Amino acid sequence: MSKSGNANLRALVRFDLPSRPSDCIVDNASLRVYAGSAVGGRTIEAWRLDGAWTENEVTWANQPAVSGTAASASSATGYVSWNVAAQVQAMYSTGANHGFLLKDADERQDAEQQFYAREKGENPAQLVITFKPATAGSAVVGSTCAEACGQPSSTAITISVPVRLDVAVLATSLTAMALLAAAFVTAPAGSVPTARR
Repeated sequence: MSKSGNANLRALVRFDLPSRPSDCIVDNASLRVYAGSAVGGRTIEAWRLDGAWTENEVTWANQPAVSGTAASASSATGYVSWNVAAQVQAMYSTGANHGFLLKDADERQDAEQQFYAREKGENPAQLVITFKPATAGSAVVGSTCAEACGQPSSTAITISVPVRLDVAVLATSLTAMALLAAAFVTAPAGSVPTARR
């Protein structure tokens, strides 16, 4: 949520990544999260998280930093999809998978999106990854991308990753917390942060 008066909300989500087939690289990756309601005309960003967090301990004050460039999607109801191929490839390359941060691109305004998490029990978040051979048209042997596909080496394999699902909502005020797994509140400066579920 983008909210005037510094009452913003951000969401964190993480998936267990599948093993990458040998001789493969990430071709496409889509992060899909279901929005039960939305304010039109907003841009929602998905950032790769650069540090560890846990669902019951992350707060606005200790949220991990982000890396790279944000993937962007327009606000809408139903499944919202971000092209996160670069972020997922970076997770494989670095061996560090801390998930994603979702936020309004222009915070401190008045626009709320509600995304479903596992507690909703329907329309789960998804990470869909398509791999392709690292060298197009190359001859490959052994346990390879092509064998995983059961197709020639120029063919990709797509894996839909079940969400783990670690989800947290970070908030800067005691506003509505939507339908996500955990809501964390940072009260005004000088007061003690609290958390509620």
